[in-house]
Amino acid sequence: MTAKGGFARGSIGPAGPAGPAGPAGPGGPTRAEVSLVSDTISTSFPMGTLARGQSTIDPSAWTGATFQFQVRYTLLCSGAGITTQALLYNLTDGEVVTGTTLTHTGDTDYVTVTSAVLVVGAAAGNLKSTAKVYEVRLSVSAGGALPADVATLTQAALLVTTV
Repeated sequence: MTAKGGFARGSIGPAGPAGPAGPAGPGGPTRAEVSLVSDTISTSFPMGTLARGQSTIDPSAWTGATFQFQVRYTLLCSGAGITTQALLYNLTDGEVVTGTTLTHTGDTDYVTVTSAVLVVGAAAGNLKSTAKVYEVRLSVSAGGALPADVATLTQAALLVTTV
């Protein structure tokens, strides 16, 4: 049996005109989080600096949009007068990445700290625009200079956000 328009019942007819455009999506920046250190590490005074999490970071691999980069650490101090410091170190070129040295002082609660947006480029101290090997370094400076003065890092990540 043929229905009006020459098509059999149950068959699919020609496509109709496009409907109106729907509302815009939520928009805004999207963020990826790349783990640099995923285990808990601690150092005590006077051990010095502890390095962990060697990772290759290549900003040129992020394509299709404009991206900005930040680091985020979760830090803990063992008590008053103690400063925990974490930084991102470029092992390939032997330099600290400017703006990644973040501290937490004298509080026994975990604190998450995030850097400002990092500069990407070839100059000293920049997050390099090509693949380089980086590590996170953790240190403690202690008011009492006791072995019980401990710095702890429970998480370090590179945040990649579209702009």
